Amino acid sequence: SLTSAPPPPDPSLTSAPPLPHEADSPFVRALIARLQHPEALVRKTLLDMLTHVYKLHQSPKMLVELHHLSPLLKSIAESDPGVLVQQLASELLSAFAAHDLL
Repeated sequence: SLTSAPPPPDPSLTSAPPLPHEADSPFVRALIARLQHPEALVRKTLLDMLTHVYKLHQSPKMLVELHHLSPLLKSIAESDPGVLVQQLASELLSAFAAHDLL
């Protein structure tokens, strides 16, 4: 008897949703625009999201450059009234610096 191999699984059912392949992302632009929100918890959440996008992006250095993230995060790290927001911005800046050394 002939047995055929089972069909391969549908990749859309087993893989994570794709991240933007291009460094110039409308999603990232929207995150950046909302970093002026008056509530610190919202700004912290937005920075958390930006951190995840950065870590998973296929061209993180280009993402940082195209969206001018370094000066923006430096400003947040130095002057945001939220201590946790400042800390998260500083950590992301450190990740940028470490990536530049690689």
